[in-house]
Amino acid sequence: MSRKKDIDLDLTGFAELFMNDEGRAESRLPRIYDIPLSEIDDFPNHPFKVKMDEDMNQLVQSVKERGVITPITLRQKEDGRYEIVSGHRRRKACELA
Repeated sequence: MSRKKDIDLDLTGFAELFMNDEGRAESRLPRIYDIPLSEIDDFPNHPFKVKMDEDMNQLVQSVKERGVITPITLRQKEDGRYEIVSGHRRRKACELA
């Protein structure tokens, strides 16, 4: 079964027609969202294991005091949930905090 590829012609979208240059630049930046932990799934067969060690205890304490400083990278799945690309330790620290 062949899969049809989308072609990106880099055309200006309708909404971008009414934006200024600053708005266009901002619309192209990566977005940061608050996603509930209950909607995030682990990446299957992730090669790294999350260890419960002193470093994890320090990360949990940091999350309690300052929150997550470096966002977790996610991708949306077809069912609307999210899958972790990077940040498994930060997710676990959030759960523990």
